[in-house]
Amino acid sequence: MKNDVFRRIGWAILLYAALRLGLAPVAATIATPGQQKDMQPTSTAAGRALLSPWDRWDVEYYRSIAADGYGAVPKTTNFHPLYAWVGRVFGWLTGGNWLLGLLIASGLATITLYVLLARLAPAHGAPGAARWSAVVFTLLPAGFILYAPYSESLFLVCAVGCFLCLHQGRWWLAGLMGLLASLVRQQGIVLCLPIIWEMAQAAGGWRAVIRRWRWWPAAALPLVGFAVVVLYRSAALGGLPERWWLPQNWVYSLLISPAAQDVVPGQRFTAPWTALWLALGQLGTPPTLPRWLDLITGAIYLLLLIVFWRQLRPAARAYCVIIYLLAFSYHTGTLFAYMGLSRHLLLAFPLAFPLARWSDSGPRRLLLGLIGGCLLLGQTVLYVAHGWVP
Repeated sequence: MKNDVFRRIGWAILLYAALRLGLAPVAATIATPGQQKDMQPTSTAAGRALLSPWDRWDVEYYRSIAADGYGAVPKTTNFHPLYAWVGRVFGWLTGGNWLLGLLIASGLATITLYVLLARLAPAHGAPGAARWSAVVFTLLPAGFILYAPYSESLFLVCAVGCFLCLHQGRWWLAGLMGLLASLVRQQGIVLCLPIIWEMAQAAGGWRAVIRRWRWWPAAALPLVGFAVVVLYRSAALGGLPERWWLPQNWVYSLLISPAAQDVVPGQRFTAPWTALWLALGQLGTPPTLPRWLDLITGAIYLLLLIVFWRQLRPAARAYCVIIYLLAFSYHTGTLFAYMGLSRHLLLAFPLAFPLARWSDSGPRRLLLGLIGGCLLLGQTVLYVAHGWVP
């Protein structure tokens, strides 16, 4: 048993190291020091080559939270705290290098994610493609973000861990993982649905689970984590606007934060068809490449959900549908209407299992590896070169 655990961890470390070492020279070659005013300065050539290329976009806010906490920059209130706090611990251990601390946090989370995906794959119909499932997940659109100092890797550790606990019937531990996920990202509240669904399946139906009231608090834990963030944000940081309870205000105010308007003006939640129409209306205006990339990767995810719908477990279907609705309903302003769409859809991790099972043969592995590898490399280049906001 111990040898099997060590082999799983060793394999995950090798996969992470191979991709990290493969992307590092590309990022270092593309990046231009001083390209962005918010980049954390590094004094050594190694730091400039290995760290600075990843200091892009939202990393500024995670660094600010890690270094100074909330409030130093008002824009930080729409970011949930757990990832920045973990990065702060590693930043303190590295002598105050907050960027390095965030990269260590996301790197360790990615390695853990690979291990958990391989463990969960048999329960989702891919017992013969367990390790391949982790590779496939990295090759999905925006999979490169697992190697950047962003919060997705830590969120996915919590989300996959929640599903793994559900498969084992460990409701309270699953709820705890959901609570931690809500402390990382807003989408953690979505985990309430698969928890309740799996409870109903185990109890023999919805009426039976209603009678088992001792299970209810476990299912509510993701909401507890989310409520802690919202209450702290509103009480200590003024993160809620006036009249937040009105229908046109409360979804956006609770799920994001009014401070997000300071990051990108014009953001709002709306009907997914309205958000899509707004995104289509931007395609003819420059810069066109990032706008097309957002829509193309979104279409890829939609196609994957349609093709593999029947192969997903019911709880996984419910989780993916809500993740998709949140992502496609999020209009991110007049500059890029669907900024971050593929990164938000990446959270629908159960799609990796049927895709891995379908591609678990020589020619299909090669095809998916080539397409996914080009996407991984291309999106990394665009991210480093400030050509696309993931």
